[in-house]
Amino acid sequence: MVVCDMSEHACHNPNCGKPIPPHLVSHSSAWFALPKKLRDDIWRTYRAGQEDDKRPTMTYIDALDACIKFWRENHTQCRIPKRTVSRERIHAIGNRVGVREN
Repeated sequence: MVVCDMSEHACHNPNCGKPIPPHLVSHSSAWFALPKKLRDDIWRTYRAGQEDDKRPTMTYIDALDACIKFWRENHTQCRIPKRTVSRERIHAIGNRVGVREN
């Protein structure tokens, strides 16, 4: 199971672990290596602001565990981007796909 201490947030890809902003699950290369169903499950279970109150739902944690399993089984490596997506952009995308607010 994933431990959600986001004080020092790291990429959830077990083959990486480098620091990333708390509003991201992984570096973009690992994110887009996931099957669309797993990415959709993360979006469907994400609650805007959970990176602030550190209270993700169990369904989100289950979705994240499935991503971690995929990365581990497929030996997915991260290519570290020069820049990351802003928190505002992530929330805007979430609003388009129906992410729940606090």
